[in-house]
Parts: sequence; structure tokens; C-alpha cells
Amino acid sequence: MKVKVSFKLEFLGPIRDGRKRMTSRREPLGNIGDEFEAFGQLFQITEIFQSKLEDVANQYYTLEGVETPEHFKSVWNKIHPIRGFVPEQLVWVHRFIRIGGE
Repeated sequence: MKVKVSFKLEFLGPIRDGRKRMTSRREPLGNIGDEFEAFGQLFQITEIFQSKLEDVANQYYTLEGVETPEHFKSVWNKIHPIRGFVPEQLVWVHRFIRIGGE
């Protein structure tokens, strides 16, 4: 099934060059095997699991397309200005692979 997964424009480069292979969200965006389009490319969700936001920042930041845990926290705070980065918050982690598109 095709699902909607949107990304901020700042992730165009990391998604296109394959550095961003994961996205963490407050809600699940689909199921394993679902496909989505981002920046003209087609992707497939390969894994979904829940994790503490702190663990995503510390363990998975490179898969999120950023260079440091602090950068991940900064991006999260920008996207979620009201609540901000809450280390114990459970989020849905989506791993994905590119399957098509230029």
C-alpha cells in the first residue's frame, strides 16, 4: 500500500544520497512493506518499532540523516516546538530503503 510520509526540505540531500534511511514519528505512518514517495524517489518501509526518543538520538542519529545526537535533538525541537525533545517519549521508528525513482 502507498502511504504519505513527508519530510522537511532540509532532508532532500540526506534522503537522495542515502544517508537518511530512518524517520521517527509520534505515530506509525504505515506498515512494513508499505511504499511512499519523497523528493521524486520511491521508498519502502522495511522495519517499524518503538523506541525512546533519547535512544534514537544517541544510537540512530546517522540513520536519521544527521551528524550528531545534538543535531538530531535540534531538528526534533524545530519540528516539535511546543513539546520539544523529551528523552523518555516513545516514538515510532521507521526504517526504509529506496526502491525506485531518480
